[in-house]
Formats: sequence, structure tokens, C-alpha cells
Amino acid sequence: MVVEAEFNGATKTTLRSERGTALKKGRIRSKREEKRLDTVGIVRDVRLHTIMGFLAKPEYGGNYNQSGWKVIGFEDQMTYKPPFGYYDAEESKHE
Repeated sequence: MVVEAEFNGATKTTLRSERGTALKKGRIRSKREEKRLDTVGIVRDVRLHTIMGFLAKPEYGGNYNQSGWKVIGFEDQMTYKPPFGYYDAEESKHE
């Protein structure tokens, strides 16, 4: 005995074919694709947090011995003197 369930006026077989069409057109994702995207998201987040810890202030628990700052050439100073970059180098010459 075959029974077709109705959902908002559409039969079960119609819903299956609509899902297949939507999958083909990329409007919805399959369970395998969703699992892969979750894995990609986790790896992306771990990478982001690793970089943030590498470049954070040592007081916050990362960047041991300012090693991250040494790699990128950042000097920890209380105040900075102009010029700050190419965009204001000429202006600071006039002062």
C-alpha cells in the first residue's frame, strides 16, 4: 500500500523532486557539504585565534616575550612621534 503525505498541498514525491532541483541549483546544501563547511569553519576559527594570540598584548596571555611583535617589526612604545607614515612625512618636515 502506497500512501502519499501532503504538506501544504504538495505530495511527498513532489517535495523530494523539488529538493533535488534545489540541490542541483545550489540553493540548499547536502548533509555532506554542510559537514565539510563546518570543518572548514572550525579550521578557519582556530587559525584566526592562533594569529590573534600571536599578535596580542603579552598582558592578555599571548605573544610570549613579544615574539609576535618582533616577527612583524612592531615596537611597543607608550607614545609615537610623527611621521606615522608616508602620508604625513612631508607635513612633519614643516613643523
